[in-house]
Amino acid sequence: MPVIGVDGCPDGWVAVTLDGPGRLDVRHLPSIDALDAFAPPSTIVAVDMPMWFPVQPPRRSEVAAREVLGPRRASSIFPTPVRAAIEAPDHATANAVSREATGVGVSRQAFALAAKILEVDAWRSRSALDVREVHPETSFAVLLGRPAAASKRTWAGAGERRAALAAVGIDLTPFEGIALGKATVDDVLDAAVAAWTAGRIADGTARRLPADPGDDPEDVIWA
Repeated sequence: MPVIGVDGCPDGWVAVTLDGPGRLDVRHLPSIDALDAFAPPSTIVAVDMPMWFPVQPPRRSEVAAREVLGPRRASSIFPTPVRAAIEAPDHATANAVSREATGVGVSRQAFALAAKILEVDAWRSRSALDVREVHPETSFAVLLGRPAAASKRTWAGAGERRAALAAVGIDLTPFEGIALGKATVDDVLDAAVAAWTAGRIADGTARRLPADPGDDPEDVIWA
């Protein structure tokens, strides 16, 4: 059965499908529920988007993921806000709601993802797919055996990540130049490493963060 990795982009989503050694597909989706039109039921889909809302940030999974990333890349993971803040109509309201509920505000970066977080939340509750949360930088750290040396938005960082993906059979070269909406290079790289993690979830070798389920077994990031 295929596995799929998904990352958000300015005008939708990028989906990378792996269906056996060297069998790879990359496409742009206008909405996340478009996955249901081509993915068989129970397909593991790894999505780079928070899927669990804490009562009091930070989530245990995010703390564990930052430990994997170390000081160089830990800042790429921001605390997922409480649901009421994500559902707020604007950043100012989200900030106020979060401060009242938890004592801390919401960054503009976190609130900028609100629409996509809610899109995924609504979709996965009705989808027949097996949807899992991933964080690409954490997956790349596992793939590389260490946190990435350079930012994925730099030429060096993109090259480092492409080479690591190619080494495990995910060669993105044939897809250079194809139309993927407004997706950037790092969106495609993130979707590709999410697909790699989805494959490892399927074969039982992916890392669960945190390793123990604790009191909140649904609070997990896979890597």
